[in-house]
Amino acid sequence: MRKIVHGYQSAKSAISELKGLPMTFRINRGRNRFQYFSGVVEDIYPNIFTIRTDDEIQPVLSFSYNDLLTKNVQVQRPK
Repeated sequence: MRKIVHGYQSAKSAISELKGLPMTFRINRGRNRFQYFSGVVEDIYPNIFTIRTDDEIQPVLSFSYNDLLTKNVQVQRPK
């Protein structure tokens, strides 16, 4: 079981501050499989947020704030 460190509202406000900024995302797909990509937080909804990626195959991805809390989605600034 994963440890939840922050509250739902803090995850939502953290993503709200990153809206429109270019970011690097690390997605945990399970069993030590990770996917890395660059993109921009496009829209923020009450239960999910969407990311516009540079990938042509999956141009828009959506995640819940729970994914941030359980660290299935990690956000980093590009280097």
